[in-house]
Amino acid sequence: MSKADDLDVLAPSVEANWRDAFVVELRLQGAGGPTIADALLEVEAHCSESGQSAMDAFGPAVDYAKALQLPDESRWTGRQLARTWVQLLLVVGGAWFILEGGMAMVLGEEAQINLASLVSALASVVAMVLVFVFGDRLLRFVMDHMVLAAVGFAVVIAALVAVGLPFDGVVVGSAPAAWVLGAGITSLVAFAAYSIMLRRSGKSLDDPLVPPNVSSAPGRSS
Repeated sequence: MSKADDLDVLAPSVEANWRDAFVVELRLQGAGGPTIADALLEVEAHCSESGQSAMDAFGPAVDYAKALQLPDESRWTGRQLARTWVQLLLVVGGAWFILEGGMAMVLGEEAQINLASLVSALASVVAMVLVFVFGDRLLRFVMDHMVLAAVGFAVVIAALVAVGLPFDGVVVGSAPAAWVLGAGITSLVAFAAYSIMLRRSGKSLDDPLVPPNVSSAPGRSS
């Protein structure tokens, strides 16, 4: 089921454009999925009972969302941050090992572990963690300053490449291509298994728009 389908079920009486703007604004404010769902259900209840449109009853979606002054629930715990680090290291490391091992296997030589690539890969992981942690603020900045955000994105990509340049040509080791390729596949399999485990235990980063009494069920996802 898509996000649009979820919202159609949750608030069928609320016009789609108003509903989408309302949800996006609350996400940008840091409200959690259950909190947003609860607020949207209140709008739905009023619209379905009164026959009014959300615009007529509550005014512009963004203004109404701001007026609610819902609590910011976007703060991360140490455990959430640690789990995100593990997931990103597994997926980035897996992709990097597969690329290095695959290229070496095609060339018929051993895979070399280049320090420049390792530094750039680690910097990429750090950047992705920051995107997760400050996602709401970054999204707000992108929506308010799209041109500046595009320039900033290009600068970040260039910086991630440039950070490894001082270490270019520094080989820290080598290994048979098949071993490196196997390590990459193993890392991605571990990432998939770990992600499934987190989702089933209700500890994943999923934050679906479901009412509080429903979202408390373990393993519930969007």
